[in-house]
Amino acid sequence: TLPGGPLGGLARFAPSVDALGPLLSPLRRVEAPVPPLVREVDGATLVYLQAAFPMASRVAVEHPDARGADQGWDSATIDFDPARYAADMPVRVRGVAGTPLLVDLFTGGVRALPCAVDGDHVEVVVPFDAGPAALLVFTGHEAPPPPPAVPAGAREVDLDGGWEMEPVPTLDDTWGDLGHDGPVLRRWEVEHRLDGDAAWGPAYATFGPHGVWHLTSADVTAPGPADGAPGLAGDRPATDEPAEHARDRRPAVFSVSRGIRKDPIHRVTLGPKGHVPEEFLDFGRVPAGRAAWFRCELTVPACGDTGGEAYLAVGAAAAKAAWIDGTPVPLGDRGYLAVTREPLSPGTYLLDLRLAPEEPDGGDAPLRAHVAVVTDPEAYLRPEWIAGPEGPAELTATFVPRGTTLQVASTAACRVLVNGVELGRQGGFDPYADKRKPRVRRYDVATALRPGPNTVTVRVGDGSEPVLVDGCAVSGPGWEAVQDGVRTPARVRRSQYLDPAALHLPRRPHPLPDTSWLSGAGGGPVVLRAVLAEEGAAGRVEWLRFRVPPGATAVRVPLRGKAVLMLDGEPVVEGPVEGTGLLDVPLGGRSGPRVATLRVETEAGHAGGAILTGPVEFDAGPGPIELGDWERTGLPEYSGGVRYRRTVTVPATGSGVLDLGRVRGTAEVRVNGRPCGVRVCSPYRFDVGAALRPGENTVEIEVYGTLAPHLDAVSPTHFVFPGQRVTGLFGPVRLVLLEA
Repeated sequence: TLPGGPLGGLARFAPSVDALGPLLSPLRRVEAPVPPLVREVDGATLVYLQAAFPMASRVAVEHPDARGADQGWDSATIDFDPARYAADMPVRVRGVAGTPLLVDLFTGGVRALPCAVDGDHVEVVVPFDAGPAALLVFTGHEAPPPPPAVPAGAREVDLDGGWEMEPVPTLDDTWGDLGHDGPVLRRWEVEHRLDGDAAWGPAYATFGPHGVWHLTSADVTAPGPADGAPGLAGDRPATDEPAEHARDRRPAVFSVSRGIRKDPIHRVTLGPKGHVPEEFLDFGRVPAGRAAWFRCELTVPACGDTGGEAYLAVGAAAAKAAWIDGTPVPLGDRGYLAVTREPLSPGTYLLDLRLAPEEPDGGDAPLRAHVAVVTDPEAYLRPEWIAGPEGPAELTATFVPRGTTLQVASTAACRVLVNGVELGRQGGFDPYADKRKPRVRRYDVATALRPGPNTVTVRVGDGSEPVLVDGCAVSGPGWEAVQDGVRTPARVRRSQYLDPAALHLPRRPHPLPDTSWLSGAGGGPVVLRAVLAEEGAAGRVEWLRFRVPPGATAVRVPLRGKAVLMLDGEPVVEGPVEGTGLLDVPLGGRSGPRVATLRVETEAGHAGGAILTGPVEFDAGPGPIELGDWERTGLPEYSGGVRYRRTVTVPATGSGVLDLGRVRGTAEVRVNGRPCGVRVCSPYRFDVGAALRPGENTVEIEVYGTLAPHLDAVSPTHFVFPGQRVTGLFGPVRLVLLEA
């Protein structure tokens, strides 16, 4: 006890943590399995309780023992399970009197709960049948006992079957951020197998194998033999270690319009920022002393009306070597970007690439790359990161201006000068030193420019820290590092920061021209639509399979290759229609989910999910549906509402309650067109007595889900977690009729 002062006789001293319990126990008002919140309001005691503590979700991070961002919150997983909510909870409350009242937090209704008195405590079992939270109120007054949950004479009507559904679209793409709206349903994920295989696996529209890759030791310097694909050179020299080329080959899967599916870059940047990342080959982390190899069939198209020439361009943070049909191809390797010195004629070739990381400052970043066929190497060049010696230094170059805007990216503090005039200072501060990233600033250099050649200088406190310059001057080969008056060529650093193009001004032509759907600008005339394909994949038979939604009236399949569409095993149509790349098939409608199967003879560059050039689309109307998860009842990837409808015949009745059982989403109920309420969480029970009438009644239930299924299907987000795609009316659905 603390003697004297205003706290004298009130404060207690605990010499250890173990001594806290006995001191705090007499002060505890409420004993409950979860921490309660207690308030005294106008003479009443209010006790707030949650059905789970701290929540019904389990959150896991990669490094739970670390601190802050190092825990790995960008790769956290969240598992929500409503079964973790308690159905009821025993509670002891000290120093209260009267009947405990339970307040419905959604309707404001009040009901008395049975209780028992134990000394100065009141014991009560609190049900969570109105939601995952409860508000208990003690006013000091007695209240009559509650009626039984199901009064005598009640009759239950099972409504688990006989439902018809109709989609209620809610997506609004007014601002172009969803990529889809209206009543059309889309399907990106399908099942796939090769002809002759028994097992089906997942595939995603536009994403397919475009080659193979593997790792070898760095002393393997020649590609392996060809696989004997027709029309391609098969007499190339064998590698000195053929076994390393033969094992562990993996497909290089990407989309020519979307790049890498669920690109890990987006974990850090939280989205594509209006552009598909330029690198679409990901070899993972390549340890020191190892090299990555990529092989594909490369089809070079004619340059069209321009009559220009075609050059192979490869971007990667590695030393590069290329072979065409087994013959080495000289590359002009500037650092990150390399371009062949000689043009390629139109035709199909076997391309081998060897990429060997050689920079220790690349850290443990994954090795990524892009490949393109370009008509104008000069227009395709990218700025290169440059550095100099350790210690104070200058990075400088002479340039003829192209515009009046200069952009500088640097991780270290630096000063930017043009013709000796200091334009500004930047960098040198980062609150998270272990998460350093380039700081970027743009400068208007109009007042510092002069006719003819100009000089740009970046003064850095540590010349070994890399700098990227773009805009009216472009960093790369030809820049110099100056230290103590000694000039040396600046070192070009191959390593990049996330998507290299994010720091370009302006953005250069994208290596995948079909990405213009997002950025609004493709490769233009600079980048040709070359085809990268698995060796020998053209002409083989592959199968795709997907479920047709209930009530579908038409299906449209955008694809490449000769295809036959079957519904429930019966051939429906062959295609696609010449010149459209589309199978457009009317369906009967008002039928339940059906299985659609496609048999496809593939084209080069269009295998696996890349057989589909876009998502499968359905026009959907009313149709029969079973209760359960939309993912399993023909509506995967659907974000919106579904109107369930059926009729039920009842005799004359005084009142009735519709219990929907389990629902994932919000639920709105109408009976005979009359609104009966909205629920956003369990219990999904509705008083429908006033809307019922003797004889046949029409029951409508509208269930609305979240954007999670849609965003998980169409966007690169990594943050749709297990359980968040689960939506639907699960039941059991019961109509409880109470006698008048």
